[in-house]
Amino acid sequence: MKNKLTLDINKSIAGVFLIIPFSYSTIAGFRVVLIATLLLFISFLIRGGIVKVTTDFLLFTLNALVVFYLSIYSANHNEFFAFLLFFIFLYWPHFIKGKAINVNNMSRFIKLYAYSALFCSCGVICQSLLYNKFGIEFGKIDTYLNRTGFGFLWLDYSFLSLYLASSIPLIFREKMKFKYFFSLIIIIGSITTTARTGLFALVISMLFLSFAGFFSSLLKAKVKKNDFIMICLAFILISTVVLLWGSYSNRELTISGSGRFEGYLHAFNVFIDSPYLGYSYDVVAYKALFGAVPHNIFLYTMVFSGIMGIFLLLLWFLFIFIRLRFIDSYFKLCLISIFIGLQFIPSFYSGYFIALILSLSILSLEHEKK
Repeated sequence: MKNKLTLDINKSIAGVFLIIPFSYSTIAGFRVVLIATLLLFISFLIRGGIVKVTTDFLLFTLNALVVFYLSIYSANHNEFFAFLLFFIFLYWPHFIKGKAINVNNMSRFIKLYAYSALFCSCGVICQSLLYNKFGIEFGKIDTYLNRTGFGFLWLDYSFLSLYLASSIPLIFREKMKFKYFFSLIIIIGSITTTARTGLFALVISMLFLSFAGFFSSLLKAKVKKNDFIMICLAFILISTVVLLWGSYSNRELTISGSGRFEGYLHAFNVFIDSPYLGYSYDVVAYKALFGAVPHNIFLYTMVFSGIMGIFLLLLWFLFIFIRLRFIDSYFKLCLISIFIGLQFIPSFYSGYFIALILSLSILSLEHEKK
């Protein structure tokens, strides 16, 4: 009976990772992501037990209460529900006893994350091919002055780009067959979205980790081979992106901010004018005035939840960093690239894949301790 319950839990969680590509899809007006939440909730009921409470868990819970209060205040409940889903996807390992998820099952979850990203990448490539060659449209497509964005099943191109790029370190972590071919497909898919966020963040994180490793090695008078390999791979990735960009994207490859910096200035001025409650997660009202929400995790939080929200977020980042500082280099690369990407995208808790990556990092660390 116990083995059967454990099997059911692992199937439920595996289902969550398979649903990631459909996070923003609806069926008969019903959000598909709620199915994933239901699967996790069933897992919690099956397994039972005492919830594991850590400092970062408490801080995130307090932040959820702040979002709840402000959402009620502004009568905008969608933001709270998004935050609640993010919380469940992030901290599901806290509700399930560790023995229910062994190392092999965790490896399967990571592979499912990577295969889901590969599916989305192939979808974007096919979407672009059908649109450009035959004029056939399906999924999310937007035409701007200087580019045509392809999102497949996703609503935000930067989110999709970051999701795709974040899967590459995990492909190598699991030593998946055809890892170089899979990575190339995902790189092409990320380029095809026309969003630069994901690959830019991955390159910067690779350079950061490699140079940090070199600096540490110099202090110890011993250079590690892995640091040299990573910096070489970073330049190979840069060369690959530059080489392929013109073939799969009609957007000019630049480092311009695409209007984000003007949005940052507006956001900061709004925070100065209303530092306590901000816009209280009234996203509609903010968009009506400024056209778009701030594409930066910290400014977004400052604008919509004021001083208390940004204070709790910064504390949470500090304690989750302390908790995860000993994860392996693949997860570090993945999380650092996501953190860099968060400086260029809006509401981070709408990116459920970020929560799932963090949950896998937590689970990985727990297994390493054992």
